Amino acid sequence: MGISTVILTKNEEYQIRRCLDSLKGFADEIIIVDDHSTDRTAAIAKEEYGARVIAHALNNRFDEQRNIGTEACQHEWVLHMDADEVIPPSAAQAMAEAVRGTASDAYAIPRRDCVWEVPLKYVGRAYQTKLFRKSKGRHSGAIHESLHTQGRIRRLEVEILHYPIPSVGRMLEKQNHYSDLEAQKFWAENPQITINTIKKNLIFKPFKIFFKHYVKHGGYKDGVPGLVWSTVHTLHPMMFWMKVLERRAGRPAPRSTHAG
Repeated sequence: MGISTVILTKNEEYQIRRCLDSLKGFADEIIIVDDHSTDRTAAIAKEEYGARVIAHALNNRFDEQRNIGTEACQHEWVLHMDADEVIPPSAAQAMAEAVRGTASDAYAIPRRDCVWEVPLKYVGRAYQTKLFRKSKGRHSGAIHESLHTQGRIRRLEVEILHYPIPSVGRMLEKQNHYSDLEAQKFWAENPQITINTIKKNLIFKPFKIFFKHYVKHGGYKDGVPGLVWSTVHTLHPMMFWMKVLERRAGRPAPRSTHAG
């Protein structure tokens, strides 16, 4: 039974090969939904890996990009990935075996975060429903899209590796982009929020998040990578609330350009 894989891209030339290499011998079809990359992302996927590339502007709607990819798939089973994810051989084998059965309509798979090239042992692991029957799933949510499925969902006890921090510079670019989108949406929905409320969130939320990841969940046990990972999750709410504060003060910033 065939598996189609959908990947969203935007200027992912620096890492797309690692993702696509992990799909060799596993994916029967690769669909790339590309947000008009200006580098060689689309060319690499098409010419080197035989992927079908669909050029479609993101327009800040990640769910629409996902659904466009799903609709383009030719096989019954669909796996959604990001360009910074890798399928280890053990996970590929488990997923291939799972879809040959009829026990489920979707599978939740744990994703293990990595800092640089180091998998984190104590933090950065969460289940995500990524593998599903095409007729049973659809994404919703403009920025932080989520998959909604019909039927039975089971867990697979294998891991997908996630490399969200290739470098501090690229991490900051992405954090800047996502916090822009989130602050813009939040401000549109909450124009009456007070400066005092914003200040409270700006001051206290990052500290709580850092404590949760680094201390409570054991990020300190992962050494320097754990410190970096915990700090990244602290920076994001700081950037978000600063941008909301910027709007509350009547000084909206120009939107960032996302390099991917």
